[in-house]
Amino acid sequence: MGNNSTKKRRGKVAGSSPSASIIFLSAVMLFVSLIGVASQGPAYFHDRDVRSEGAGATGVVTEVVHYTTHSRHGTHEHYYPVIATTIRGVDATTRTKAYNVSNSSEFFVGQRLDVVYDTRDPSRVVPDWPGAKRDIVVSFWLLSGLGIAAVLAIAVTLVVRRVRRTTKR
Repeated sequence: MGNNSTKKRRGKVAGSSPSASIIFLSAVMLFVSLIGVASQGPAYFHDRDVRSEGAGATGVVTEVVHYTTHSRHGTHEHYYPVIATTIRGVDATTRTKAYNVSNSSEFFVGQRLDVVYDTRDPSRVVPDWPGAKRDIVVSFWLLSGLGIAAVLAIAVTLVVRRVRRTTKR
């Protein structure tokens, strides 16, 4: 005869039910998504607005900003250009981490880069090198999708829990 305390509990993960684990992991995903969207969102919407009313111009890299991020996978180096341009007598500078790269030789001071500026407000400028628009769109929607998936996972888990409880009665 086995002791109940030594029997392995089926359906339990680290002392909690599978649904509690799903809810916890989904909540973590939602938190990460919200932080990411909060940081990428303004750049995404600014980029989208400028490109919708924009015209092309050329800017010059005045500085290459370097920063480092740390994760459990190691240290990551990032670089983004500060691009200055003058459009219709208006000096404009674009400086955003949203357009970073991991290769330090991709940008250099004095380099000429294409930009798009808002024709209604020439001080609003975004980079226009190949892939710049795609990178920010993919980043924003990937983070948004992560949040949507997390909310759906939580909702489905809660519905399944409720259905199981009501059918056991």
